Amino acid sequence: MVEHDLAKVGVASSSLVTRSTGPTGTIHNGFTPKRVLTGRRFCFILTQFSDWRPVIVFRFVGLILLFALSFSPLSVSAQDHSVSGLWRTEDKEGIVEIYPCDEQEYCGRFYWLQDDSAENPSLDENNPNLEQKNRPLCGLTFMGGFSGDGNGAYTGGWIYSIRHGATFSASLHLVDADTLELHGFVFIPWLGGSQRWTRVSSAQACHGLRP
Repeated sequence: MVEHDLAKVGVASSSLVTRSTGPTGTIHNGFTPKRVLTGRRFCFILTQFSDWRPVIVFRFVGLILLFALSFSPLSVSAQDHSVSGLWRTEDKEGIVEIYPCDEQEYCGRFYWLQDDSAENPSLDENNPNLEQKNRPLCGLTFMGGFSGDGNGAYTGGWIYSIRHGATFSASLHLVDADTLELHGFVFIPWLGGSQRWTRVSSAQACHGLRP
């Protein structure tokens, strides 16, 4: 890269061009190389480059800055955002509120349900526990135990499926600031499924959560 840049400078700056002939009769612009034979490879040693030293330093510093900026967080990444907030489910039939609970853990409750109303509230009808079949879903904490790693991943959680009446292991992953991936599984992550939720700035709470 440096040799290539030097060649470009030598062509562009006529004041720096000096024509000289190397050992093989080849004309070189701006510097005189010495060719050293090592096997089948030749090693070129620059002997006259004092006038180009500032240019080399400037370009070298520029390359370092470019390399550093390519790894700097110029855009907002997922870990800069909290998982807390309101999330619309993939089927758009509910909105979940995720909030801090216990120590450094997150839980989630139903904040809005499409089929829920004051006259006909949604109930946990598929719960195998007879005593809980008539409990309202509005405001129900149905997921919890999620611990964040600081990089947008939340593991060690559980989720209760109102459709199956069963509890599964779960993890969360912030794909970006407004997209959350939920993965539920049995025993190992490969035995499960995922869906993506979308962040919403505000929503009307279900009747059970209204003052």
